This record gives sequence, C-alpha cells and structure tokens, in this order.
Amino acid sequence: IGISSASRIYSSLVAQFEGKRIQFDDNCQMIPPSITYKNGTRIMIDNRAGESRVIVIDNKQFIFPAYSYKLVTLRSRNLPYTVKINKCDDLVNVGQILIQR
Repeated sequence: IGISSASRIYSSLVAQFEGKRIQFDDNCQMIPPSITYKNGTRIMIDNRAGESRVIVIDNKQFIFPAYSYKLVTLRSRNLPYTVKINKCDDLVNVGQILIQR
C-alpha cells in the first residue's frame, strides 16, 4: 500500500502551515473562528468538508472544491486590518482574521 503524492503533498503542507492554517469543517465552521497574523504572513485556508464550499472573504467569493485548500498571503496597507469571513455557504459572519504589523 502506497501513499499518493497528493496525500504526501497535503500532509507536508499541513506540517509546513502548522499555526498558519484555517479550516472549514463539515458544518462550515471556521477553526479557529478568530485569529491574528502579521502582515505578509502566508496561510493555508483548508476546506475539510466532503463537498464544495462557497466562502466569501472580505466580500469576495471563492469556491473551494471538496477537500481542497488555497494558500493565501495576508497583506494590507492599512494596519491593523480585520479580514471578515462574511459567509460560508448559508452561514454568515463565520469568523475574522486580524492583520497586524
């Protein structure tokens, strides 16, 4: 039995982004619901649900297929800045990310 390279890549990313990973579970809950990062931090946004999700971040819509992720660099000219997770499917005001210097 072997591990596919996609699984190895995902496992490697999970380890690499420990403490810098935001997950959305089966109920579209953001884990953790509120977190703070420094400006310029690269994070992993991870859909752990077995279905596609529409997630609205700062009023911009993103589609996350089942068990997919996106790597995002948090940047803002105006600090501190709060990134609002406006919506995950039907849930509103799901969470927030505070960007600081």
